[in-house]
Amino acid sequence: MERLDKHLSSKILLFTGVAIHIVFLISLISGFLNPLFLDSMYCSGQGADFYSIYQAAQNVHNGQSVYETQPMTKSVPYFYEYRYLPFIALTIGQFFLLFSPHIAYMLWLIFQEACLGINIYITRRYFVNTTQRNIASSLWLLFTPYYLELYLGQFSFFMTTLILSAVYLWQHQKKLTGNLLWIGSLLVKTLSIVFVPVLIKLKNTKTVLLGLIIVIVLSLPYFMIQPGAFDIFLRNFNEGLSVETLDGNQGFEALVCVALVRTSNPLYYQQEHTDTNVADVNASFQLPLLLWAIFIYGLSLFITIRSSSNCMLELFCLWILTYFLTYKHIWEHHYVLLLPLYVFLYYKISSQQLKNSISGFLFWAGFIITALPTLFIFLNKSLAPIDCEYSWSGFDSILWHAPKPIIILILYISVVRLLYKNIRKRL
Repeated sequence: MERLDKHLSSKILLFTGVAIHIVFLISLISGFLNPLFLDSMYCSGQGADFYSIYQAAQNVHNGQSVYETQPMTKSVPYFYEYRYLPFIALTIGQFFLLFSPHIAYMLWLIFQEACLGINIYITRRYFVNTTQRNIASSLWLLFTPYYLELYLGQFSFFMTTLILSAVYLWQHQKKLTGNLLWIGSLLVKTLSIVFVPVLIKLKNTKTVLLGLIIVIVLSLPYFMIQPGAFDIFLRNFNEGLSVETLDGNQGFEALVCVALVRTSNPLYYQQEHTDTNVADVNASFQLPLLLWAIFIYGLSLFITIRSSSNCMLELFCLWILTYFLTYKHIWEHHYVLLLPLYVFLYYKISSQQLKNSISGFLFWAGFIITALPTLFIFLNKSLAPIDCEYSWSGFDSILWHAPKPIIILILYISVVRLLYKNIRKRL
């Protein structure tokens, strides 16, 4: 009877996920979910990230840099600054230019939905038990950051699909295909370079070198013929966090910076500031964040070096969490990158491989906190078109930034403990 109840509950959860996913799709047309999210209320507009790629592709035809923010021909109603490698604008972007911006965005949404189907298919392949398959599948459907991913037309979910597919193929001895998918993920979003230590641990160093060579070969010629383009691209990585870019940022490093500002000067956002004042505040962030990054990367590298290559899924979880704890630009839609982590952890938990390491309670607490929207709808008191957080109290600001990064830190500590226990068992 208990087994029947669990199966019924898993079906209800899966059907609930399907229903919520349909709600996401309807809201893309009507927008009734938009008030739940800062990004959909205060960003440039629906499809703004996708339109950055469309505009960058148009810039190529105009002989301008893909990173140009003042194009000769503005092909889209609005767009964010292009942050990808030139490869995307020169390939995928050129295909989308065959269509109007709106139709191209619709095609991208269809492609994202196809990626969702692939991810659910791969997820179900991890489980034999139908009940577990239903529960694991529902993880993809209940995750609200995916709505923002669709709304903005982002590429994070595409990269997530490539990573999940690569890991699955590596596990099933289809190394070549898995290697190609990982290299493809590098070209889509360079942040998948964070998995390099895992690949080296898995004795896949040749793939790492090949991937880096391919990225250089496909990017260097463009950077050489477009003066200044490489410097603009590098800003994604070499510019530190600033007080001006904390609004909307859901990363752990952003939480640290907000806490520093709000506790050292509670009235900061209500005061007028000179460029010198702002520069001083921004400079105060750099040492704490540098020390934090050194500590987390050092710990993750130590754990990876000492761990067994048999802990492949755990190591991928470790480095996904490392990315969330150390990257400066984490927006709410980026949390779709956690979905493979939840699939891997649920697979390990359901097969009793994480006994006394990561509890079911922690797993579901982590999933719920990252799957649900932030507390934005309860805190949004400003009618200002931008920088809504400037009108919030320090408590409200920290309350908005804290939940998701804090649970990421807790999950990171739990995965580190799990891997450290395995290390000690081998000694």
